[in-house]
Amino acid sequence: AASAQALPLAAGTSLGLVHLRALPHLDLEKAHNETIRHLEKLAVDGPTEAELARVKAQFAREWLTDLSRFDSRADLISTYATVHHDPERINRRLHEIRQISADQVAQATVTHLQPSQLAHLEYRTEASHEAS
Repeated sequence: AASAQALPLAAGTSLGLVHLRALPHLDLEKAHNETIRHLEKLAVDGPTEAELARVKAQFAREWLTDLSRFDSRADLISTYATVHHDPERINRRLHEIRQISADQVAQATVTHLQPSQLAHLEYRTEASHEAS
């Protein structure tokens, strides 16, 4: 299984995380290299229209869920007011995300997800560590 997420920080450099979970009998180096290959492909080709639509739908669902809770909505308004000096941006955020193109994703991948900028961390169970 593979997934990715951003860990935005209010000040300083934010983090992009890619999680890869391999079955114990699989070659981790091969899985790591395949993940890098997919990032390189994303940098060249961008996401497919279906991938981009799926991510936008997932963001919209999560965003609207956050806005439905008063405590999350208050945190978001506070964040946009203090970090961006624009509390009204909360009302435009979903539209901003919907406007992102595949080319913009590819360019962001080139800018922010270079293999030379990564740190690699492996977690292994004792049993899988003893087998290697």
